[in-house]
Formats: sequence, structure tokens, C-alpha cells
Amino acid sequence: MNHMREVLETQDALEQRHLVGEFVGILLALPACLGGVLWLLAATDLAVARDAWAPLLAALAFSVLLSRAPFHWIIEREGGGADSASSTLSSLAHLSATLLFGPTALWVYLLSVTVSYTSQWRAQHATTGRLNLIRNYLQNIGVYVLGALIGLALYQRLGGAHPPAPWPGGALLALIVVGAVAAVRWLWLAVVIVGAHRLGMGTTHGPALRRYLRFAAFTVLPDAFAVLAAVIYAQVGPGAYLVLLLGALLVSRLAHRLSQAVEQRAQRSRELEQLEQLGRALLSAPPDASALPAVLAAHVPPMFRHRAIEIRVAGQPLLRAPADAPALPDAAWADIGRLQGPRIFGIGSHLPWDTDPLPGALAVAPLGQAAPEVSGGVALVLAETVGAPDAVLPALQSLAAQVAAALRQAELHAQDLARQRMAQELAVAGQIQQSLLPRALPALPGWQISAALRPARETSGDFYDLIPLPGARLGLLIADVADKGTGAALIMTLCRTLLRTYAPEHADRPDRLLAAVNRRLIAETDSQMFVTLFYGVLEPATGRLCFGNAGHNPPLLLRHGGGPAPELLTRTGIPLGIEADLAWTMCEVVLESGDLLVLYTDGVTEAEDVVAAPFGMDGLLAAAEGRARGSAEQVSQGILDAVAGFVGDAPQADDLTLVVVARERTLAQDAG
Repeated sequence: MNHMREVLETQDALEQRHLVGEFVGILLALPACLGGVLWLLAATDLAVARDAWAPLLAALAFSVLLSRAPFHWIIEREGGGADSASSTLSSLAHLSATLLFGPTALWVYLLSVTVSYTSQWRAQHATTGRLNLIRNYLQNIGVYVLGALIGLALYQRLGGAHPPAPWPGGALLALIVVGAVAAVRWLWLAVVIVGAHRLGMGTTHGPALRRYLRFAAFTVLPDAFAVLAAVIYAQVGPGAYLVLLLGALLVSRLAHRLSQAVEQRAQRSRELEQLEQLGRALLSAPPDASALPAVLAAHVPPMFRHRAIEIRVAGQPLLRAPADAPALPDAAWADIGRLQGPRIFGIGSHLPWDTDPLPGALAVAPLGQAAPEVSGGVALVLAETVGAPDAVLPALQSLAAQVAAALRQAELHAQDLARQRMAQELAVAGQIQQSLLPRALPALPGWQISAALRPARETSGDFYDLIPLPGARLGLLIADVADKGTGAALIMTLCRTLLRTYAPEHADRPDRLLAAVNRRLIAETDSQMFVTLFYGVLEPATGRLCFGNAGHNPPLLLRHGGGPAPELLTRTGIPLGIEADLAWTMCEVVLESGDLLVLYTDGVTEAEDVVAAPFGMDGLLAAAEGRARGSAEQVSQGILDAVAGFVGDAPQADDLTLVVVARERTLAQDAG
């Protein structure tokens, strides 16, 4: 008892239930077995054994051979489990011998059963499996021997002889033995069903129970033919009897193969049907995999004959059936995830992650074979089945592929939603950024100003500004953050805010403004982005422009009438955001009547056509000079049109920003 208690304590709840059921079955079968064996010992006639040893030995040989070719009946349980029933034609040998030679011949059955179960015992290593063998061994001996002895007693009391009397009277009387064996078998079956129901272990729902009873009735047929075999032996002779047994052996082999084929085909049909239904359910399920556990719970358990099934993804269970089934350890899932395909571990084999032998065949399949980015797998502990356990592997692999596809689809759906949210957020960010640009261009008497910004993405790292300053002056700003996208847009926003904050304080000193903004920009951010910008302070009355150029593309100054060569307002220091303690110099030019100032970012000069040739300074200068006598708006639009015409179908690679400032010509200049 202590050993039994120790065994139970080491098992999970489901296995404990199976073990308890086997223990109870053994306790029920043991008295019947002992009673039957003791009765058989009392009824044994050694003289019969001595005189008929040769036919009894032949009957034993045929009984053993016939017992090795069983035909099966699989009875489905609700929830996907199954009970297996089997029978053989071995009773043709041992029961016919009993009718021929009396109770002594029942030792043929007992020895045949012992040989059969000894062979099964050697192949079985799991505790539950061996207990099941013990229970079945005791049960079969007890039920059959008691039934046969009861039947023989009635047979002899009614005048039956060994061998049976000639046909048909002797044969009909011998059927009493067959009926007694069947009656005791069904009585025992009723006891087992009631006990299993009380323990919650068995199949008690109507359709399956009726199928089980029909199968139990079907197993009586070989016993009835044993009467015919005994009559043939008595009336025709041992030769005909041996021919009949040889024919039965051939038929049993065929029945064995046929039952295997039928059950395997039924199982494959069930797998295909459930896989098809699962596929349809997955197609109609929400794409986010929220319903995946429920869909799997509805379609996967009926797909296989199993003791337990588990599907796990990224360490989290998607399905475990039954719910109280033990979970495989994390080490098991790590090994399953590394497999290159499905694999079967046979009964009694030792797993890489466990030292205990398997009580049932274990089939596993990784999810990553169908979708490498999906980690996880399917593990199936098979119930008793007919045929090779590895026949389940194709269906298991298809199941793993469907689950992996559903998870991959859910991942793609999530990514699509994330992209949509990002696009919406970027669109809002772009709108906010556009709102930071000047809403209206300042109206300065005698001056024209035009500005345009065309971002390459939803947000931009370029910006421009026109900042009103004390003394009726105007700050001209164009800048470019050395990157694109959201990060550049955030740096742009910060830089614009700092420039507007410090511009009134340094209204006449662009160099000091750049130094102040640079120090604060470095102090406020850890970004490695830097900012190139041009900032100038324009006095509209005089045309004086004081400026600082922090590593930006030099603005283009075109003098009226195409006089001197265009001037480039070159750099007076490095870009902002590189070093904190730097200084910039300030330069000064004067814009005369008719002069044109073009401020731009590298998105203009570095715009590329379909063969990656740049627009360049030559293109900018040609476009600006071509419209130099027009308004600032016309010059700006002319440059934009020239860039667009040059680029053609090539994608826009960088933000494009342009500010054009023109000092209006005098009447004398227009007349000239």
C-alpha cells in the first residue's frame, strides 16, 4: 500500500485518476480470478491431460497464434478520447478443446493468455500500462474460466458429453457453455461500466455504450463456431479439425489487417474532416487571433484519439485538453521548437527532457516549420490506437501549419493596424508641423516674399520662419535637420521654438543668437542630429541684411539686371548641435532695388532624376535667373517647376524648402 501511495503522489491529477481506476479494476478482478483458478484446479483430471497431450498442445499452439491477430473496435468518447475493444478467434482452439476434453482443457486458455500478456508486459514500461495489463489478465482469466466452468457444469448436468454427441443434438447442448461464458462476460461488463461511471473514468453516453455492447455480442461468435470445430473433430477427425483451425488462422490474419485498415481510414477521415472545419472556422474568425483558443478547443480534440493534447505559443498555452492534463515542461517545448518536423516517441521510450518512460505514444510538431517567426508547437499524447502511431504525423503537421498560419495572420494584422495608427499619427504630426509655419507672409512695402515647403514624408526636418523683430526688422530663417521623419520633426520643433525665444533678445546679432540656440539645443537633447540653418536680420528700409550661416547651403543673391555674378552667402560657422562652446561670425550684405535672394535646403540642389543625377547649383541658378525679372512668387514657382521637371518619375528623396525674397524695382529700373 505504501508503494501504491508513493506512485500516486508522483502523478498528476489525470494520471492519478487512471491509476485509481486500474487499482479498483484489479481489486474487483482478483477474487474472480482466484475463484476460477481454484475451481479449475479442483476440476482438473490429470489422466485426461496425459492421454490427450498432443491435441491439447496443438490447441495451445493455435490459441497463441490466433491471439496474436486481434481485430479491433475503437469506441469514441465525448471530447475526443477513445476506448479500444478487441477480440480474437483463439476461442476456436481453446473452447473447442474444452468441449472435447472437459474442464482440464481450460488450462490451454490459461496458458495462452499468460503467454500473450507476458509478451505485452515486456513491451510495456509505464506504470499505468502495466497495471492495465494486470487488470486485463486477471479479468480475462476470472471471467472466462468462471463462465466456462459454470457452462460445463450445466452442460454435464443436462447430459452433455466430451466430445459432444453427434450433430445436431450435441452441438445445440454445447451452446450452453457458450451462453454461460457470454452471460458472465456481460455481467462483468455491467459491473465495469457502473464502476467506471462512479469513478468518472468511462464512456457512459448512449451511442458509444450501445456500440460497445454490440461489439461484446459480436465477440461471442467465435465461441459459437468453437462448438462446430469440436463436432468436426469428433465426427470427421483431427485432420479436418486442423484444416479448420488453419483456415481460422488465415481468416484472423485477414480480419486483423482489415480492422487496422478500416480504423486507420476512419481516423484519417476524421482528421481531414476536422482539419477542413478548423480551416473554415479560422477563416471566419477575427483576424486578431482573439478567438483562436476557442476555435482550437472546438475542433482539435475531436480530431485525434488522445489522452492529452497541448498547443503552446511563445510559452503560453493556446489549448490543453483535457483541462486538468499535465503540461509539458518548458524544456520539452524548447526541444520541440528546435525540431525540423513532426516526430513520434513510442510507448516506453525515454524523452530528452524526462527520465520516466512514456505511458502512451507522444507525437509532437513545431509551429516554426510553417512560420519560422512563430515559436511553439503541438504535443499529442495518443490514446490506445490501431496501427502505427506515426500515421497521425501528417495530420499533426497540417494542424501545426494551420495554427502557425493563423498566428502569422494575426501578427500581420497587428502590424497593419500599427502602420495605420502610425500613418494617422504622422498625418496629425504633419498637420501640427504645418501649423508651426508662418500662417501668412508679412507684407513689407517695397518687398516681395514667397515660401514653400514640400516634405518627403508626412513630417519634415526642414523648416523656415519669418520672425518679426523690434525696429520693424524681419528675421529670415531656413533650416534643415540632418535626418528625416519623426525624430527630425521633433528636433525641428524644438529648434524653431528656441530661435523664436532668443531672436528678440539678439535682434541685431545673428551670431549671438546662433550661439545661444546651440548651447540650449545641446543641453536639452541627447540626439546625435545636427541642424544646418541660415538666419538673417533684414532692415526693410535700407535693405541691410546681417546674417549667420550655420553650415547651411549658401543662399543665392542675384543682383538686378544680371550685373555682377551671383553672390553666395557662405557659411560663417558649423551646424548647430555638434559642440556647445562655439562661436559664429556675422556677415552683412545690402539688397538693392531689383535684387533677389533665394534661400533653399539641399532638397533642391540634391534632387535626383531617374538615373540619380543631381539638380545641382547650376540647375538652381538657371531656374532662378530664368524668372529673375518676375515676382518672388513667380521665381519660387519657376524653381519648383524646374525641379519637378528634372526629377520626373523619380521619388522625392528629401524635404524641399524654398524662401524667395525680392526687393521691388523702382520705376526707373522698370523703364530701363
